[in-house]
Amino acid sequence: MIYVPIPIERIAFGKPLPVNVWDSKGNLLLRKGQAIRSEQHREALRAHQACAIEADYKAWQRSYDRLVYTLLREGASVRKLPRPACLTQLPTRTMPPATTFTETGWMCRRF
Repeated sequence: MIYVPIPIERIAFGKPLPVNVWDSKGNLLLRKGQAIRSEQHREALRAHQACAIEADYKAWQRSYDRLVYTLLREGASVRKLPRPACLTQLPTRTMPPATTFTETGWMCRRF
């Protein structure tokens, strides 16, 4: 599977996650709908190199795009558009040797 790193620092506390969150070894860290509870919880996810499956991450991006297009069609100001919580350019991260970065995302091998 291809995993895409999630910029955990951009996710608000208490807000349900729209994707499953995995570590770089393919272990489930958070299920879709769960929330980050505290700064310590965020640090634990960062320590485990939180990722999403590429297809889930892309679906999340598309849902944000649809929201923006809908708001623009309804006449919303560009300045008032919601900022994406987690949809930014992929951060540069050092991953363990069991992973490699390809042009489509992180490729993790299961052991």
